[in-house]
Amino acid sequence: MRVLPLAVLVACAPQTDFVHVVYSTETLHMDNAGKDGDDDDDYVEACQSTIDDPFVGDRGKADPDTDFVALLDFAIGPDEDWEIEVMEADGGSLPGISNLSYDGLEITFIPGALLDWETTYDVILRVCGAQVTTEVTTRKEPVDSAILEGRTFALDWSNATIVDPPDLDSEMTSDFLLVQIVAATEDELYTVATPGTTLVDVEPDCASVVEPPPADFSDNPLFEMGPTDMALPADGGVLEMQDLTFTGEFDPSGDTLEDVRIVAELPESQFGVGCALMALLTNGSCSPCPSTAEDCLRFEVQAPAASWMPLVDVEGFCGL
Repeated sequence: MRVLPLAVLVACAPQTDFVHVVYSTETLHMDNAGKDGDDDDDYVEACQSTIDDPFVGDRGKADPDTDFVALLDFAIGPDEDWEIEVMEADGGSLPGISNLSYDGLEITFIPGALLDWETTYDVILRVCGAQVTTEVTTRKEPVDSAILEGRTFALDWSNATIVDPPDLDSEMTSDFLLVQIVAATEDELYTVATPGTTLVDVEPDCASVVEPPPADFSDNPLFEMGPTDMALPADGGVLEMQDLTFTGEFDPSGDTLEDVRIVAELPESQFGVGCALMALLTNGSCSPCPSTAEDCLRFEVQAPAASWMPLVDVEGFCGL
């Protein structure tokens, strides 16, 4: 059963695949020991708390067998005011069991049944009169990896946007980035990738084909190809890219790869000027290159989808 952290300690967030809500609470349960000069507790101030706005993590998608756990940075007692509630889309409260840990630092909600695929739930945490509400969405239903084998997905550059650096004045001169699933297992996808250009039909650029390491598919339908080095045709020549990753999420039919994101590092040597100047001109950012002793400009592209092209076979066309 997956455990979904709803809150983390202020100082240290646990490293999990699915971090959905991060908030902090403070000013709870002030202990006034020794007020009259002795060592016993004369009284405990009324339970009070404040809860910061939640932060939704990058991958904000849960599995259907998720439990919800709030990790507090203070301890509360079983008689104090606390509640965790998960609301369904129709406004009904999701059946389940809530409990407070023995040390008073964790509040857990265990759903009475599996959550639905691709569904948004409102998660409400109440502590001592304070309340925070956030949305948690379950991921898409996994796709049958067998149907992906042999399929080529095309990212149409005309539907893509360079989001980083935001002022990079460059356009891709190929029509597509083609990614083919050449082999598939339950947990891994084997891919090839290359630019593609429309002549009469869409033709792969066989001279530019790369074969990235196997893509981890254990979070099906989430897909991540790379990292790999790759050169993509652009106005003025090519953009040399290091550690390119290509990510997205398959729809249940396996016909479309949605929410596509490409992230890579662009070595400064190809620009003729230093990365610091390029970053200034493009409103970008620099960091040491992963493969060469120079600085790289961060590069990111986003697109709504990459679609299956049934008539395009990179492996067969290029004789791989």
